[in-house]
Amino acid sequence: MRQSQPILYSFLAFPDANTGWLMLIPDHGMNSSPGDLYRTDDGGANWRRVNSTSASSRAWIWEDAALPEFEDRHPYLVCGGAIAFRKAPTGWLCGSMASTTPGFLFMTEDAGLTWQIQTLPLPSSLHDGRIEPTGLPHFFPMGGNDGIIGAQFWPTDGYSTNFCTVIYRTHDGGLSWQPTTPVKYMGVLDFITARKGWIWSPRPHSTGSTAPVKGTLYRTDDGGASWKPVQAEKSMEDYLTHGEDIVRLDFVDDEYGWAIARDEHNLTQLLKTTDGGVTWTKLALKIGGKRVFSQRAQALVTSSRSFLT
Repeated sequence: MRQSQPILYSFLAFPDANTGWLMLIPDHGMNSSPGDLYRTDDGGANWRRVNSTSASSRAWIWEDAALPEFEDRHPYLVCGGAIAFRKAPTGWLCGSMASTTPGFLFMTEDAGLTWQIQTLPLPSSLHDGRIEPTGLPHFFPMGGNDGIIGAQFWPTDGYSTNFCTVIYRTHDGGLSWQPTTPVKYMGVLDFITARKGWIWSPRPHSTGSTAPVKGTLYRTDDGGASWKPVQAEKSMEDYLTHGEDIVRLDFVDDEYGWAIARDEHNLTQLLKTTDGGVTWTKLALKIGGKRVFSQRAQALVTSSRSFLT
């Protein structure tokens, strides 16, 4: 496997020990979204290219989304992006035609040879806007039929108070998705099962401002059908005093979880909870220093989905 261009991003998806996919995204301009998709059947010893945006001269042009055949299967890769496979041959791609255009969710049922756009339906309580996926599906257990995917509602009027976060559920392995109860504002989320999850929902604030960021941590135990604010004793708000915001949540069970807070200068704080989000403490975190975080925290974080790089 050789690449003639520098690689900007790469994404791996292994639904089992032997079968995997690799998306390579080369360096590119803002008006394109190239990608090459590879597959291995021997645990990564050998790879073969199964699809590429270069297979079509129009594959990178975002106006393709307006074509009548866009919602049908394509013999080419429409855009590069992050990938996930529930099990061979079913997988998803989350990407956009260009860095300035909305994101889409694509699905393949033939191991990446053809792709079809998956439209997430608007919740009945939301109108005049569009839904954009914020990531890839997660299934519980891995490879199972029950799963969730996060999305954001972008209102046509553009008012920040009308933005929402929406969780979608599936019970048929991702063939169809049903919206749950929207949560006000655009936040970050994490689920540990198909029913238990959290959303950090910050109130609208100006990017670059050093004013304290206010928000609410919500929890669901029914897959997003209902959300309850966590009654915090020492909340995440207490650490967002100079414009920082939560950019990542990661829970490993009902009690243990971590959050990453970051400001406009990319200065980072690592927060930890041992009671499901009721109380948060700040951990010693030195990027480039000797001590990053405790051995126990490191073991738990790296055994989950490893969000620190």
